[in-house]
Amino acid sequence: EDMLRILQASQVSPDTLILEITEEPCHISRDMVETVELLLRLGVRIAIDDLGAGSGNARPWKFPHSVLKLDRRLLQKQSLPALTSHLVLARQGRVDVVIEGVETAQQMATARRFARDAGFRNILIQGFHDGYVPMPLETLLTFCKGKRLGVPTFENVA
Repeated sequence: EDMLRILQASQVSPDTLILEITEEPCHISRDMVETVELLLRLGVRIAIDDLGAGSGNARPWKFPHSVLKLDRRLLQKQSLPALTSHLVLARQGRVDVVIEGVETAQQMATARRFARDAGFRNILIQGFHDGYVPMPLETLLTFCKGKRLGVPTFENVA
């Protein structure tokens, strides 16, 4: 109810909003699931954040979502089988994927290769690889002038 009021009062289009929920919420109640399902029906996108950072169990797959954010740790060599599994499940579930923590050319190549092998044509990349690093506010404001912000850019992996 609060979210609906906020959306109406702010005149924000629901399809421009992505709410992030960490991999393992403390308690998933029926009310929480129903609320998330309502938000999804309204067009709000729900992202499961940091998948792979926690215990790695299957609970996030039982929770309604439209975006999966894979933790940077899945790009490490010992975690690549888990990265493959999550990408395959995401492809089967038809959800968008964000691979977090891509900071080097090697990590970018790994993310692209594994996403392509899982059948994705496009993925979202989050990290400092493209030079987007933390910066002072004045530098950020200059950097953002004239840029179209708030719309994710997909990395073509085909």
